[in-house]
Amino acid sequence: METKSGTQRQAWIDCARGIAIILVVLGHYDLGQNPLCKWISSFHLAVFFMLSGILVAMRGGYADQPLGKVLLHRTKQLLYPFFTFSLLVMLYYVLLGRGGDAARVLRYTLTLEGHNTLWFLPALWMAECMLLVLLRSRIPDWLGTAVILLGTTVYAALQYYAIGGAIPAEEGPLFLILNGLCRAGIGFVMMMAGYQGCRQAQRWQGIGRGKAALAACTCFAVGFICGRLNGMVDMHYCVQSNPILYYAAALLQAGGLIVLCACAVRRCAPLEYLGRNSLIIMATHYPLPVINLAQGIMRRMGTGMRYADGLIGCALVLLMEIGIICLIRRCFPFMLRLPDRREG
Repeated sequence: METKSGTQRQAWIDCARGIAIILVVLGHYDLGQNPLCKWISSFHLAVFFMLSGILVAMRGGYADQPLGKVLLHRTKQLLYPFFTFSLLVMLYYVLLGRGGDAARVLRYTLTLEGHNTLWFLPALWMAECMLLVLLRSRIPDWLGTAVILLGTTVYAALQYYAIGGAIPAEEGPLFLILNGLCRAGIGFVMMMAGYQGCRQAQRWQGIGRGKAALAACTCFAVGFICGRLNGMVDMHYCVQSNPILYYAAALLQAGGLIVLCACAVRRCAPLEYLGRNSLIIMATHYPLPVINLAQGIMRRMGTGMRYADGLIGCALVLLMEIGIICLIRRCFPFMLRLPDRREG
């Protein structure tokens, strides 16, 4: 999840990622029948996948490096923290004496399902591997994307109607593996959109930031309507409802947000900080009891107004996450990247 092109960090990418992780936390804070959560679910994760595609395009698809070396590099960057944070969650359950939960986390880790929000890292890794392999192959990008899009849509539709749009109660190993591949395929479509959009961006630079921002807002508004028409979706379990509305809402809103950040929110220190540390926030805010603690505080000190309490609770979660970020980066930096034996 690097955000560098050459040697200069792209601040607007961090800003977009910062906004997206705030939406992730806000959506998880209140998972009830909340219209705000339904809206957030329609596009917030698509932002991360599209940004990854943009970064691949900025690096030229790593064309100057052997494919095996690139895939190994991305595996270390994405799966290593997946395993370290999964181990942290397992240790948490062991300390609580909840061995059954620790064993379940281990099973989810070994199948690359990922416990709770940790599913995102292997999904991002698989989606990026799909993208890089396709870019290096002789298969046309549009054909490969169409095949993956069709396959994931069919699987998601069959699963949706088989379980009635609900989250399955029992998850066998085969379900975990197929579901993981399906959501990675969905993420690949978003990633390919980001990749192609970045490659075509130079054609539109002449219109100016103002017009680009207006176009981005228009796309976001249309995507919002599509998301409201489609209703609640869940990328974790590949629940798309109407696939056409799902992709329209995700691509238009995520793309609109990214373009708006590139045009108008180019520098914002708090958002950049959250964006740079979005991996830590994603891996800890829900698998660990951070949200539960914030909800407990709000039950005692809340205003009684659902939306106001949701925003305040989200702010509390982010404040606690800042402490976790500082702790991990200062005392446990090995959780984020594999130590380089050549260092020191």
